[in-house]
Amino acid sequence: MLDLHIPTLLFSAAIVNITLTFFCLNSWLGRRDRQIYKWLALTGGAATLGFLALLVHGRELPIVCVWTAQACFQAAAATTWSGIRVFEGRKPLRLVMCAGPLVWIAAYFIPGVVENFTIRATLSSIIIAIYYVAMMIELGGDIDSSHFEAAAWPSAFWWCMCFSFWDVSFLP
Repeated sequence: MLDLHIPTLLFSAAIVNITLTFFCLNSWLGRRDRQIYKWLALTGGAATLGFLALLVHGRELPIVCVWTAQACFQAAAATTWSGIRVFEGRKPLRLVMCAGPLVWIAAYFIPGVVENFTIRATLSSIIIAIYYVAMMIELGGDIDSSHFEAAAWPSAFWWCMCFSFWDVSFLP
């Protein structure tokens, strides 16, 4: 059986993610009219912060690190949804974008939530699922053949990033 060294896996994910983030950021700085790159850079940056928070998870304050990482992953899902909205020609809803991570952070201060893994996993999954459903609604509306071809690559990239967040939703 293959034993995975989790810190190495998290570090590798962070390095790959930060590389893609800098690539997208550089592309956006070169072409400010391409807003898609800005949103991809924001998504990658939030996810990278989440990976780094999980990387230090074993050292100090483990629940705070996991809680912070999960807030970062929820922020990444929210910026992904907002990026899809911008790509589709709509304005980002910043208040809704911030709502999920803020609810997650507020839940930290509710007695009993931090100690109960089932509540944590359920709340986190619900928050991320809301953003996934919002993404599906954004991507599913008004699709004709030419529009679908233009949206295929960014959509595939976003979905790959989204599904990478799903696995860490259930970390204790």
